[in-house]
Amino acid sequence: MSPRDIPAAPSSQPTLIEAPGTSSGDASTLDLLRPHTPRVNLLRAFTLGLLALVVSLSPTPAQAQGDSFELTVFGGVRSDGDFTADSVLLDRFSDSFEVDSAEVVGLSADWPLSRNLHLQIFYSRQETELSISEGAFSTLIPVTDIDISYLQGGFLWIGGRGATRPYFGMSAGFARLDPVDSSLGTEDTLAGSIAAGLKIYPTDHIGFRLEARAYWADLDNYEYFDLFYDPLDDDLYQVEATAGVILAF
Repeated sequence: MSPRDIPAAPSSQPTLIEAPGTSSGDASTLDLLRPHTPRVNLLRAFTLGLLALVVSLSPTPAQAQGDSFELTVFGGVRSDGDFTADSVLLDRFSDSFEVDSAEVVGLSADWPLSRNLHLQIFYSRQETELSISEGAFSTLIPVTDIDISYLQGGFLWIGGRGATRPYFGMSAGFARLDPVDSSLGTEDTLAGSIAAGLKIYPTDHIGFRLEARAYWADLDNYEYFDLFYDPLDDDLYQVEATAGVILAF
């Protein structure tokens, strides 16, 4: 057998199978084997650009607040207050009644009429004690526990345009004096208040409120102790300091 008739040994290099109608140098075949890095980078760039556009158009806390409906849950301390009633049994004799300072809780709702003007309705309640005071240095004589509630409606004038906004408010409505002792009458009377405070918005939908408010309740013709005292000819004044959490919708 001649060397020419001996079959050649198989090659150690893999054989590239070509698609019909193509050659090993065909550019389309090489494209199938080459990773598409430029196309992936283009998609990533488009996604990042879209996210940047969404973030740039999203409202910041300074932009979002001022045009949202808000609910505020608040609590704090309301001061004491006093009023005077004339005795029926002893002519020209009067007693000074005092309500103790105590905790107060409440809920308010604010509707934006414009960026700087809000309509507000709120309710607050204080559970305290009513006592008789016999003088500046005398001991108070407890009479009964009493609940004092205010239901008010009014306006807030809000300043600033950032995430921290001061405001001033005025309201009018009703006060309810509700003694726990069933022998004493419950009174619903006209009342008003003024307030100043600060709203702080760390996010679009959550904020904090700090407020100082002064109340006035008209106790004229309030027959508080029907058997022992004439109708009152006095007013009740109280102030409170509260902090609250704002939910903006």
